[in-house]
Amino acid sequence: MNQIINHLIMNTLVFVSTLSVLVASSRNHESDSLLSKSSAQLSDIIAVQQLNAEKQYMSSELSRACNSFLEKIQISFDSLSEHQKQLMFDHATFTGKVLSPNHNYRKYILVRKKFSKQLNYLRNTENIKNGFALLVNAIGDNRGGQRAYLVNMRDASILEIKISTAWKGIGYSPDSGRTPLGLFNVYSLFDEKSWEAQTMMGGALDIYRKIEKREWLDVSKSLKYNPDEKEKAYIVSNQFGLIGQNDGKKHIPIEAPKYLYNKDTSVYYINNSNSGLRQLYIHGTNRVEQLGFALSGGCVRVSSIFSYLLSEIISVQNTLPVFIDAVAFHSPRSRHRTPTFVANDLEDTYSFSFSFSFMYDSMFCEEGTPNFKKNLEHQLIQPLTKGFINDRNINAKLKIASALPLPETAMKDWYFQKDEIENLEHKTFRYNFDLDGKYIGNKFNVKSKNSSQFISQNESIDIISKRVETTKKYILHRLEEELSKFEINVEDLTSQIEIDFIPLKENQNQSESDSVGLGFCLSTERERVLYYLEYLDGLHQSKPFKILNRKDLKWLTPYLTQEGNLESINSEEGKKSEPMNIEDGFLAQAYIYAIGEMELRKRGVADGFLKNKNDETGYQNYKSTFDDDELMIKLDQLGQAELLRFSTSYESNIYGNLTPHMKQYGTWTLGIILTSEEYFSQYKKDSNKLHIISEISLNNKLLEE
Repeated sequence: MNQIINHLIMNTLVFVSTLSVLVASSRNHESDSLLSKSSAQLSDIIAVQQLNAEKQYMSSELSRACNSFLEKIQISFDSLSEHQKQLMFDHATFTGKVLSPNHNYRKYILVRKKFSKQLNYLRNTENIKNGFALLVNAIGDNRGGQRAYLVNMRDASILEIKISTAWKGIGYSPDSGRTPLGLFNVYSLFDEKSWEAQTMMGGALDIYRKIEKREWLDVSKSLKYNPDEKEKAYIVSNQFGLIGQNDGKKHIPIEAPKYLYNKDTSVYYINNSNSGLRQLYIHGTNRVEQLGFALSGGCVRVSSIFSYLLSEIISVQNTLPVFIDAVAFHSPRSRHRTPTFVANDLEDTYSFSFSFSFMYDSMFCEEGTPNFKKNLEHQLIQPLTKGFINDRNINAKLKIASALPLPETAMKDWYFQKDEIENLEHKTFRYNFDLDGKYIGNKFNVKSKNSSQFISQNESIDIISKRVETTKKYILHRLEEELSKFEINVEDLTSQIEIDFIPLKENQNQSESDSVGLGFCLSTERERVLYYLEYLDGLHQSKPFKILNRKDLKWLTPYLTQEGNLESINSEEGKKSEPMNIEDGFLAQAYIYAIGEMELRKRGVADGFLKNKNDETGYQNYKSTFDDDELMIKLDQLGQAELLRFSTSYESNIYGNLTPHMKQYGTWTLGIILTSEEYFSQYKKDSNKLHIISEISLNNKLLEE
């Protein structure tokens, strides 16, 4: 009996085992069938064919990265949406070309020669002798640029790809829309400065998904510009934050000065340390037809396929060194074709408001602006902490006021419409220079809305509100840290700490119609321009004959006698701009007078009349040595001379050199205005305000302010 039972059990086990094998075999067969089907579909995609064609010439490390990417896509292919698959079949591209001693030898030797200094710098200075590094050539496509070279630092083999850098060219200023040069690192994880550009590497299912403000969105509608789609350029698939490694203190061996800076040696001392704050990336793009041309908004665009190869490499290396330069491979050549490009089609990383708020937030972080934090700690946090330690019944009232510099284009409007300020509340103004006084525009192309930064009253108020909110959070955070050391809970004191936002007033006599009503304010130097605008407008109303007869004002006669607009030449090339009117003429002359006054104050200091340039009593006494007309003619002479000197010096970057006859026939009015704006932009920081007023009281009795 036992033998029969054992026999039945054994046969049952054999049957079950056989059935399991059959089921497993069936499943494996289905899986193999699916993979085979996916593989067959993938092999029909042109980009995959291009990748496989080059893979046979790649180094083993790069070939492994390709295989890893292809395997992940193959496994996930059936899970992709039909739209994603269609994009891969219709528009996916891989522009890579292997360069090595055994393949494309002549191009390999040329690239090695052109980038020899940069490669030696990476190897010998940065000690990068293994892994991959990326060399980016940001010079124009008509000189052999708009290419990047993924270099295997072990065997020096190269993968060349098409890229797209900024359509505005090279630059380092925030919100300039330009691509910086020098050494950068891409980090797989970068948490040290959370407000900076962060790397986001997508999985296979994220191919062609859009990224905006560190969030994954839906899949892009197309991979090429299509005006009917109504979809702007986006970062897609992967983004790699470019974190600048150069602080301006060391000589960096770039080739760009040979071609772009007239051999100016000062540009070798690159400071690209704000690239993270500028939210600059290497990223996949939904504008693949623009690869190979300088048409980005400042980032380095690559194809999505290549972005996944970078993702594989960075996942292994953790860090990817990137060296951006502008190297001419040949003399300029005419372009046969340029893709459709619309400037307002560019990617959004962060708006001006968001970006500036981020930079402002950084002032409170560990590596923030030292003086700002030091003053805040010394003048506010410490007194408040001491006050609450000594008496927990005190009340603290904090009033925070803030304003931005008045945009250059608002100068004329603010004066001539100051009695109807409500009209300005709905107007958008343009910053020709950023908040650090660096030129934003594209030479004198002031008609292009995308060559300058526009800002409305609502946007200025939004920036200011974010400043105030950030300041409040920082103050409460620091109080909590300090008071906790004495076992005092700041939450118990919230009813005694009042923080309000108030309008900024520089002095008690400030009128309600002042520019701060729009969220803007002026530096002392720019206030002088408005003073002279008022002088000229008053002269026009009461003594117009002086404008016709006085030698410093005769140049304005055509504006008055023709009672209309004049065309103005705005650069030495003689290009004409929008028509100028008498208000523009007055603004140009007011700038000259204001610059002349600054020069006269310097002379007054040198002659012993003034203690310093801000000595108002001394200046009034010095002015009294001239009669009224003589003084204005003197200011005009000094202002013109200084403006001429400035426009032809290295200090000016807008390429609009004035001439000694800048006022002749009124044809250089715009040139005077723009050069003067650049001259005064150095004082812009002085009107980038944040004021904090604190009152500490006990039983309504003021103890300290």
